[in-house]
Amino acid sequence: MQPQAQEKMNTSTAGPLAAVRSNEGSAPEAMRETPKGGYVFESHYKNNSGMEAVLGMAEDFAKQNIGSLSPNFAYHCLEHTKQVVENARIIADGVRLSHPDALSQYDEFLMLVAAWFHDIGFMTVYFGHEAEGCRAARKLLTGMLSDDDIQRIEQVIMSTQIPQSAMDLIEHIVCDADLFYLGGDQFSLWSNRLRDEHRAILGREYTDLEWININIDFVKSHTYFTEFAKARNDAGRDENLRKLEAMKDTLLAK
Repeated sequence: MQPQAQEKMNTSTAGPLAAVRSNEGSAPEAMRETPKGGYVFESHYKNNSGMEAVLGMAEDFAKQNIGSLSPNFAYHCLEHTKQVVENARIIADGVRLSHPDALSQYDEFLMLVAAWFHDIGFMTVYFGHEAEGCRAARKLLTGMLSDDDIQRIEQVIMSTQIPQSAMDLIEHIVCDADLFYLGGDQFSLWSNRLRDEHRAILGREYTDLEWININIDFVKSHTYFTEFAKARNDAGRDENLRKLEAMKDTLLAK
């Protein structure tokens, strides 16, 4: 949950799913960059085709790279990324209940690829990780997806930058999925994980009162985008806010 810097992306003119053709297409060679904050990728989907193959490659890439982060990344870890992907699926299904034609299969595919990549940038940088995630996605997906599709994925990743700036449905869904925990019963768990991560990675120490105030301000400023997330999580988020304010009152009364 940090302000991030954006960067300009390179472009490509590859056709849709160009390198994932049935029977003849294949994924790029294994992706390896310099060991210093670099990426490692060995795909299990090199001989498959279509959206499932590309989505599987994105999943493999996330698992191999985010999964190799230091345990000090207690919040921005593989468990979080998996939860965001699953939350995005849940929200997408919920949106379709009231608006069956709102989300195409291809839009959902792009949405899920973006969800797997949304925190990949932590491999190389803490502040500005969204832009780094875009760079990694473009490098992996160029030659498999059209430039328009890659730009859509980049836009979804960038929309998760705090404060969130979602402009359309798939951005709304991924942004809601990223902060779904705010309205859940694991709010305190993930809040404490972020506090631990700030201490270990950034060297930031907070008093209990400082951390509670940071959380109160953040929760108060937050609004879910999708009607499904609002109906599902608004009450829980408001209850978590009440608990934070009660904790603050207790600390101040001492």
